[in-house]
Order: sequence, then C-alpha cells, then structure tokens
Amino acid sequence: MEEKSEQQKHGILIFDEMSVRKSLKLDPKSLRYQGVVDFGDDDVYSTDNNSLADHTLVFGFSSLYENNFQPIGCFAAKGATTGVILAKLIIQAILMLEYAGAKVTALVCDGAKPNRRMWQEFGISGELGKIKNSFKNPYDDSRKVFVLSDVPHLFKCVRNRLISNELMV
Repeated sequence: MEEKSEQQKHGILIFDEMSVRKSLKLDPKSLRYQGVVDFGDDDVYSTDNNSLADHTLVFGFSSLYENNFQPIGCFAAKGATTGVILAKLIIQAILMLEYAGAKVTALVCDGAKPNRRMWQEFGISGELGKIKNSFKNPYDDSRKVFVLSDVPHLFKCVRNRLISNELMV
C-alpha cells in the first residue's frame, strides 16, 4: 500500500457467506485439518476439529480507484455465522486493512438475516425517522464506514417477490 496514492488506498470491504460440501482433509505440509470449523487464530471462535464446516465466509477488499480486488480472509463455519461474530470479524478486518495502509470507506454485503443482525450491532437502521447508514471507523474516529446492501441481491429479492405474486404495500 505504501506505493499507492492516497486516492488509491480507498476501498470497500466486501464479504459473503456460502454453503459448501462437508469434507475433511489433512494438509500434509501444515499437519492441520481442512474442512473443520475455523475462524482463525484469534479467539472469535476457536478451531473445532469435531465439527465439519458446511459454510465458508470470504472477505475481500476492492479499490474504489482501481479495478482491483484482493481476497483478505476465508473462514470455515458450521451453519450461518451469527451477526455478532460477523461484527467482530468485520472490526478485525477493518483494523488489519487500515494498519496495512488501506482506507476502508464502505462495507458491502447481501441482506441475509445474519448480515441484518450485524447491521444492528453497528447501529445501522432504515427505520423511518431513524435512518443511519454508517458507523465510526474503529481505526480512525474521524472517518465513517458506510454500510451498503449488495444491489444484485436486492434486485433478486424484488424479482422473487414479483414471481411469487406477493403484494408489496
């Protein structure tokens, strides 16, 4: 990040969780199991060798100035990751990116239930009269991190609602 201009350092933290097939393998180089619940070395969750992961959670950083995306973390989970755990992981990701020289301007994710719970943890609200779309950057209190919903997922939700013929009042 040192060689980048101030403008090039600004970007968006993106994350998504998806289902994966349960599978257990032993990595011969690290002598660690792959396919078990693992949220890294920090004690957000400890590695659980008794639980096979069925979800993966991927974090990435996308530059606002350049056509550049960098995966920064991948975690294995059993079931959907809770909103509280997501909030802790997001704070860790922001702190690590900022420490490396990046400037996290926004957070983008889909509107899944755990993600909406994570929004609540940060005080994000779309409620009439109480709209709040950002929180203080944990690395630099003078900047905000804006929270955005992934537009393609929003269109998909509207499409599904129209297909199911449910009226929106």
